[in-house]
Parts: sequence; structure tokens; C-alpha cells
Amino acid sequence: MERSLEQRYAIKFCVRLRRNATETFQMLQEAFKDDCISKSQSGKWHKAFKEGREEVADEPRSGRPTTTRTEENVDRVREVLRSKQ
Repeated sequence: MERSLEQRYAIKFCVRLRRNATETFQMLQEAFKDDCISKSQSGKWHKAFKEGREEVADEPRSGRPTTTRTEENVDRVREVLRSKQ
């Protein structure tokens, strides 16, 4: 599991236990040591879960996709490769 995603689950758990943001970050530091997310990120997620957010994954981002690999592009490349043989 991705480092930050695992920690978001931990933050969500702490919110359910009614731990405040400072206590939550201290627990993250103890559990994850040098691999702990930043205090500001911890606070951001703590606030979001406290306000009712359920999903731990990031929201989809707008803008250009990070990849151009689509079925259509794969088919185009295959066609080009076939035509060169």
C-alpha cells in the first residue's frame, strides 16, 4: 500500500477515536518514523475526515491525463508496426 494512503487510513481511525490533530500526528510519527507524512498534510486529512469525508483516496484531478496509453493508441501502434513488416 502506498505510504500516504496507509497513513490516511490511520488518520481516519484516529478521528473516529476522537483524537485531535496534534495527537494524531504524534501517533503517525511514532508509527511511521522517518516515513511519516508532513504535519500540514496530516492536519489537512484530519480536518477532512473530521468534516465527514469518507474516501481516503485522492480526488480525480482535472487537466491532461498522466498517460496517453489508450486502447485506441495501442491499436494505432500495432497497425503501424504491421504495415512496416
